[in-house]
Amino acid sequence: MPDCHAMCADLEQAKKEFMIRFDLCISVLENIGLAKDDYEIAMRFTKDFYAEHKISSLKSQANSANPCWLRYGMSDSSISP
Repeated sequence: MPDCHAMCADLEQAKKEFMIRFDLCISVLENIGLAKDDYEIAMRFTKDFYAEHKISSLKSQANSANPCWLRYGMSDSSISP
């Protein structure tokens, strides 16, 4: 699973950019002939980010019959600069 990075001015811009890319991914999958129940979505967050922002709309945004797998790991404070 590849990473995708974008330079954003703030968190609000980052959230908007994330949803643009998310929607683009769904569109690409549809355009290559995959139905929404042919794939599952997996995302990874730090524990702190997930706790604060709860990305709960992804499942409904994808409108998929399959699970949306969310993995959250270490806290932000344990990440070295």
